[in-house]
Amino acid sequence: MFYFIKNFSIKNLMVSVALAIFLILTLWWLFLNPFSNIDSLVHSKYIWGSFYQLIAIWGGVCGLLISRSLGGFRSFLGKSITLFSLGLLFQSLGQSVYSYYNLFSGVQAPYPSFGDIGYFGSVILYIFGVLYLIRVSGFKPSTNSLINKVQAIVIPLLMLVFSYHIFLQKYEFDWADKLKVFLDFGYPLGQAFYVSIALLVLFLSRKSLGGVLRKPVLLLVFALVVQYICDSNFLYHANAGTWYVGSLGDYLYAISYFIMTLAIIYMGITFQKIRSENSTASAVHPESNTSNDKLFNQILTEIIKRQARVGGNLAWEQARKVSGITIKNEATVDVTITGDPKEVIDELVYSYQNLFGDIAIEVSKNAVYYLIAELPKDQVPVSLK
Repeated sequence: MFYFIKNFSIKNLMVSVALAIFLILTLWWLFLNPFSNIDSLVHSKYIWGSFYQLIAIWGGVCGLLISRSLGGFRSFLGKSITLFSLGLLFQSLGQSVYSYYNLFSGVQAPYPSFGDIGYFGSVILYIFGVLYLIRVSGFKPSTNSLINKVQAIVIPLLMLVFSYHIFLQKYEFDWADKLKVFLDFGYPLGQAFYVSIALLVLFLSRKSLGGVLRKPVLLLVFALVVQYICDSNFLYHANAGTWYVGSLGDYLYAISYFIMTLAIIYMGITFQKIRSENSTASAVHPESNTSNDKLFNQILTEIIKRQARVGGNLAWEQARKVSGITIKNEATVDVTITGDPKEVIDELVYSYQNLFGDIAIEVSKNAVYYLIAELPKDQVPVSLK
């Protein structure tokens, strides 16, 4: 955890506000004698329990702003960040409803209630967020790897079996309340599903996931695992009748929101650094070439090299998918174009844009602006104009 925090600048407004909220809530929580359920402090703990959602709200708002800068739903990365951010906001919705019952209604919150739209909605959003994260991380079980195939089946299966054994093995069905039965199964199994897919991203994309994307994506995966631990802890204590507002379990939720918020902000900071580096980068200009074929090969080479700084081997995986590119040696970035050069380069650049958003276009343009200047205007690929 602290390994990742040292990568943040305290001068960053989003980080500063998130850290301030978390520290204030932590001191407040400690003041409330959290390890006991003293009657005189119950109302104070209800108030604290209604306020720690501020971390989720801040993380959700920051995430939506960051996602917008990454292309929003026009890129896989933008979609993933948007869904994780909405997941935090849906958590806040659920918490607000249950806090209302605790503080103002004078009756125990019903289950299911409107608040479960928020809580269960966040599970759905996290699942789709992880599925888009798979596309960003470059995870793809190799058709030639038996180990990868086994892991892709075994990890989700083990997580589902574990959740069923812990929470549902002795479940008594009450078909008079079908929605309750659905949620009772949906919560643990849905959470087990998204965390198992997140672990698959962690285990099976370790070779393809590289560059500056590696750390923020891993932190997102870690945030999802922590969220699953919190949900499992809640379900265990709720079933045992030992859950109370303001407990250690509640504080663990505050921690999980904080980690998810940091992960989302980290992604934004990472891409802001990429944008800044590309706006000030000075390229070493090669000797002028009269041959357009050589220029196009140099353009292709520089684009892949620069994109590899962002996504590591994922940049090479995208290049391999383009039929007009021949890769002779990845270590020396020895590549050639065998098809129509303009179409080949456009296809590659747009595939990067599909993953990372419009910043991929900026990165590509900046990498080859001096080479583009040597091409006739009608020969410049559309993606680089």
